[in-house]
Amino acid sequence: MKSQKKAERVFRRVRHAVSFKNEKFDVVCHCYDSASLPDKVEGINLMQAENLYRQKYGLPFPEEIVALRERYGLTPHRLSEILSMGPNTIKKYERGELPAPALGRMILSLENSDVFANYLDLARNSLGSNEYEALKRRSEAVSDDPQLRVKSLLSSLCHAYKRPSELNGFRALDFNRLTSVISYLGSRMKLTMESLSRMLFYVDFAHYRTTCRSVTGLVYESTADCGIRVYCWETIVGMLGLCGLVHVHESVTDGSGTPVYSTLLESVCPADGGVFSESELAVLEKAVSFFGGQTPAQQVAFSLKEPLWLKNHDTPEVLSYQPHAFFLEW
Repeated sequence: MKSQKKAERVFRRVRHAVSFKNEKFDVVCHCYDSASLPDKVEGINLMQAENLYRQKYGLPFPEEIVALRERYGLTPHRLSEILSMGPNTIKKYERGELPAPALGRMILSLENSDVFANYLDLARNSLGSNEYEALKRRSEAVSDDPQLRVKSLLSSLCHAYKRPSELNGFRALDFNRLTSVISYLGSRMKLTMESLSRMLFYVDFAHYRTTCRSVTGLVYESTADCGIRVYCWETIVGMLGLCGLVHVHESVTDGSGTPVYSTLLESVCPADGGVFSESELAVLEKAVSFFGGQTPAQQVAFSLKEPLWLKNHDTPEVLSYQPHAFFLEW
């Protein structure tokens, strides 16, 4: 008796509604077609739904909570105490547990240093006088942080940079993190403003395709003549320069008889791969391997062949990572 040949399983990505917290969210469902029922890749499917759930109800992402806590120099336990939560509540949220909408919005309200100062005053009796005074001074100094002021200005110019959403790959833009990416790439190749803008697109969208999170939190637009590039890119580079995080160099080459003007970027931070996760390092290394041997003009030209741009260049728009990243061909 001949053994039956197993049907070959074909991997597919299809738009499909996935349940999360008793609600339906339209995601790019990862599944296999086979002779049996579809074997869904639940992890990435559910992560998409969770991201959309957090976006819908304005819930903080784990790194947002970490950033807010560290801004005021607090441990998870101490922040829980100041907010009158259970001792391990903040730690659980930082590990990924979802807060109730009211608690999540309360945590996000600490973005305003005056709000934090009010909570600090309410918790004064549970804090020692020395600690209270130190935290009070810390909250007053936060409002003078130049990076926070610059990021606040950027958020006012482009709402998509205000909080994690599907427009920035569900990650808040962090200037230090972006500078680390620039430094890592710049240690391996020459970076111009335009070539880097395209390279960051591939890094962010390729990472989102496997993890449902971008690397940098940048927003991208499809332009009619220039391909896909970072939204408000010149403004962001100017702000990085204002914060002393990058140096911008004007360059003129005349190898073919015609002057070619370019703007080179150099990060002031060391190229430390230790700040990235394994998945982030993998996509950065892929970018170095793929783009490292190309000239800046070739890097830009490659982006103009991207199907995602060819599909959207007639109607320039800000591109959502969800669902576009899952159909990236790079």
